[in-house]
Amino acid sequence: MKSNNKGFTLIELLVSISLLSLIIISIFSFFLSNLNNFDKTENDIILHQNARSSIEFITDKVMESKGISKVWDDDRNDVSYNYQNGEEIFISAFLLDTCEYKSDNHIYNKSIFTINKLKDEDIKKIKFGWVNDKYINTYYHYVVQANMEVSFYIDKIKLQKLNSNSINIVLYFKKDDYVIEPVETNIYFRNSY
Repeated sequence: MKSNNKGFTLIELLVSISLLSLIIISIFSFFLSNLNNFDKTENDIILHQNARSSIEFITDKVMESKGISKVWDDDRNDVSYNYQNGEEIFISAFLLDTCEYKSDNHIYNKSIFTINKLKDEDIKKIKFGWVNDKYINTYYHYVVQANMEVSFYIDKIKLQKLNSNSINIVLYFKKDDYVIEPVETNIYFRNSY
């Protein structure tokens, strides 16, 4: 009697399923690793691009100014006295004394940089605006004048007065849980008092 079984034995089936599982797991692991590397690289590019553009913009505006007249910390307290004494301060905003700027029949004599986080957004932004301080005297009135978005993903800004015509500024950037090295520069006022 001739037996003609055209199937797989249980052992052959288990071995082939195990090999197929190992191949699928290694391919999945490879793709997952590449996806994580892509996300890290993308975050790195975004944060470095924001850091570069914001430090250039801030440097240009600070160099054009006469100096810093007001500084507010993260709790919106006026810490201008601490700044004038050369303390390192983590800030939420600073006000520059600028050369007069005219636009649309308005004359501006100050400019402001702020860190803002809107209630419906998870990211912080650096914002810039021109101010005429003739009618303004509170933190809120200054900050609402900052209407131009300079950069995203700012975590914090540290400011220190070095001498009468220069400052040190450090920008910290963060996107989700990814952080880059802080960007630091010394800036000299061209038009200081």
